[in-house]
Amino acid sequence: MKNKEYTHLREQVQKIEEKILAITGKNVEFNMEWTRSQRKCEQVEKLIWKRKYLLDKMFVATPEEIVRMEQVNNRLYDLTQKMYARTEAVYRKMATSTYDPEFDNDVEVEGSLRFSPNGHSSVLPMANDDYYGSEFYEMFCIIDWLYTCEHLKLEEVESCWCLRSPADYRPEMTCEELRIKDDLNDGTTWHESVQPAAEKLSHLCICHAVHDLSCHKPYSIPDILRGGQGHASALGGARWQRLEVVGALFVRGV
Repeated sequence: MKNKEYTHLREQVQKIEEKILAITGKNVEFNMEWTRSQRKCEQVEKLIWKRKYLLDKMFVATPEEIVRMEQVNNRLYDLTQKMYARTEAVYRKMATSTYDPEFDNDVEVEGSLRFSPNGHSSVLPMANDDYYGSEFYEMFCIIDWLYTCEHLKLEEVESCWCLRSPADYRPEMTCEELRIKDDLNDGTTWHESVQPAAEKLSHLCICHAVHDLSCHKPYSIPDILRGGQGHASALGGARWQRLEVVGALFVRGV
């Protein structure tokens, strides 16, 4: 990347973040007043996606970033597997211990993997922070607030569920028979998610969670590399007659 192009991209990132903070206010950890306005939410969302596009163009995959991507990719893959295992375990326990056919007529067990900040310590400082010129933590908080408003919805990074009636359950059933299987991580890499530096990361089997965050969420690759310090949750919830009971497993990132 030429110096002139880099300087222009960095300036654009900073200008966009200034516009975002002008809408949200600078007390981003606690101020959610702006999320009550649909117009403001839509303005912020458009700017956040522009910011993502610019930061992804700036991503060059330095040696530190390559090591970090390996760590984040492994961690997200591991959390995905734990989410599936936790969901299966909750379903099996419910089916054998708490299910009451005379009372429970609508049963669903669902697992989800979510990505959210957990204080300043959840955003990893990196040597090239200044290169990007972004206020990473503030932008994480704003994205988190943005998708709590009623006007917008951000899907989970990963999710799975079991709708099979416990009346049909047998202990010897496999995860395939329960339809709680991770078919998205089948050994095929999602390397197109880390463009424009995919060739530098070709040795990695990029997991689906990285793909989802990079391609379907407003997080840039530099965001994802710094956000692995946060927490992810694997949730298993069993619904009985529209009541939800949730068991949560919170796991710290790398």
